[in-house]
Amino acid sequence: MEEEEMERILDGFLEHGREVTERTEAKEGEEGSGREMVLRLSTLGFCIQGLMRGTREIEMELLELLQKENPSSHINLCEIYYTIQEVNV
Repeated sequence: MEEEEMERILDGFLEHGREVTERTEAKEGEEGSGREMVLRLSTLGFCIQGLMRGTREIEMELLELLQKENPSSHINLCEIYYTIQEVNV
């Protein structure tokens, strides 16, 4: 995934969380519970964002390492992943 796509997914998640919170507050009539939910969803979104960025960094470093080990080969991580999955089935 590209950085922009990851940001778009995370923004969509957070926006959906805000909408759910607003609906919950309207039904319950309590602001506190909605605010707690927003805080929890924001925390979850922050963690997901860090995980996605970390995963992307690992992917890029792994690709660089594989390319250094095999300079004449084209490395496709998705292809390697699916080949491993087929072997393990």
